[in-house]
Amino acid sequence: MKTRERNEWASALRDGEFDQTRHVLHDQRGYCCLGVACAIFAETLDLNVEKVILKEGDFEVYYQHEGTVLPQKVADLLGLKTDEGSFSEIRMEGAQVGDSLSSINDAGATFKQIADILERHEDLLFKPA
Repeated sequence: MKTRERNEWASALRDGEFDQTRHVLHDQRGYCCLGVACAIFAETLDLNVEKVILKEGDFEVYYQHEGTVLPQKVADLLGLKTDEGSFSEIRMEGAQVGDSLSSINDAGATFKQIADILERHEDLLFKPA
C-alpha cells in the first residue's frame, strides 16, 4: 500500500542519514531497516524509547520494548502485513521462503536495495488499502 509513511521510510533509507547495523533495531553501529522506521515515527506514535547500555560504549535501543522487530504501532502505521516485513510470496530473485525485510537487512542488503523493494514489491509486504 503506497502511503505517505511508506514513502517517508523509503526516503529515510536512501538519504544517508542512518548508518546500517544488523540483528537489532538500533545499536551503537546504526539501525536496521526496521529501526529506521522506528526512529522516524517514534515521536509521531509516542513510542517508548529505551537505550540500554551494555558495556564499553555498546548499547541497544528498544522501541515499545522491542529490540528486533517492529512494534505493532509502527507496523500498523506503515500497513505492513507482519512486524518483520515478511514477504507474502517469493517473487524476487534470490528470495527464499521465510525471508523478510529484517532477514535481508541482516544478510547484507543495503538500505537503498531495501527501499527499492518497499516500492517495487509493495503487494508482498503491505496490506491492501
